[in-house]
Amino acid sequence: MKGIGLGYNIYKAVLKKHHFISSDSETVVSRQSKNIWNKLRQDNEIYTNLCESKILSFHQECPDNILEKVLEKFYHDKLLLKDKTNILIDPVMLKDKPNIVALLENILK
Repeated sequence: MKGIGLGYNIYKAVLKKHHFISSDSETVVSRQSKNIWNKLRQDNEIYTNLCESKILSFHQECPDNILEKVLEKFYHDKLLLKDKTNILIDPVMLKDKPNIVALLENILK
C-alpha cells in the first residue's frame, strides 16, 4: 500500500469534511508524513499557513466564518510571545479571500 497516496487522500478527505487540520512540524518525524504535508502545500484546493513550527491547512471550501475564527486563534496564540518574522501566509488564500487580509493585518500588527 506504500506509495499509492493513501495518506495524502485521507488528509485531504479530513480537510474537506472538517475544513482545516494543523500540526506541529517539530513532531512530524517520519519522511512519509513530511511528504504528505508538502504535497498538501502544493495542492491548489488547500491553503497552507505556517507560523514557526506550526502548520495550518484549510480546504478552499472552508466557510469564511470558520476560516476567520481558526486563523485568529492560531495566529493570536502563536504570536503572544513569538517573533512575527517566521510567518508564511498562503498568498492564494489572501487572493481568494480578500476579507481575511484585514483580519490578519489586525492580528499581526
